[in-house]
Amino acid sequence: MTPWTLIRNIGPSIVPVTVAELKTHLRMEQSDTMFDGDLGLKIASATEQLERDTDRAWATSQYLYQANQFPFGRASIALPIKPVQSIMSVEYKDEEGATQTLAVESYSLDVGRREVFLNIGYEWPTVAIVQNAVDVTFVAGYGDEQSAIPAMAKEAILMLAGSLFRDPAQEDNENNRSNEAYERIVRRL
Repeated sequence: MTPWTLIRNIGPSIVPVTVAELKTHLRMEQSDTMFDGDLGLKIASATEQLERDTDRAWATSQYLYQANQFPFGRASIALPIKPVQSIMSVEYKDEEGATQTLAVESYSLDVGRREVFLNIGYEWPTVAIVQNAVDVTFVAGYGDEQSAIPAMAKEAILMLAGSLFRDPAQEDNENNRSNEAYERIVRRL
């Protein structure tokens, strides 16, 4: 069991792959709109799967990370999603149970390591002994434009969405080869 909870507060405003791109990948006619709803669902499902498989947010989203306490000593808070763009707030319940906001000058974000560090001269405050006493609201993702999303991620989404569309029950050997290609891409991301 993980000692933290992660909630997506605000989802992305874009999808990494469009229905038109998936139709091209599947060699479908763009004018055929009969399956557009299903294709959109397959894109959403494949995107969600790739995000879980890689611990990444492809398009900008807002998350809430919750923990029962701050790290011990000067240890950092490791955020579970990458790439982290910014920290919006760090809030906690003090010993009386009142919600407090940690001063922005007391911590820094190491974007590359996805960690929130204490700045010199500051300490993590003491928190109430309650579930989810610490809330870190942050923004993660590659951006708000499809051009910001890595090509390998788009290719993986197309492969998985295409596989889900062609064989919804995932019973075909051809899809097993497609899924192997997807797994190779995931390992590289």
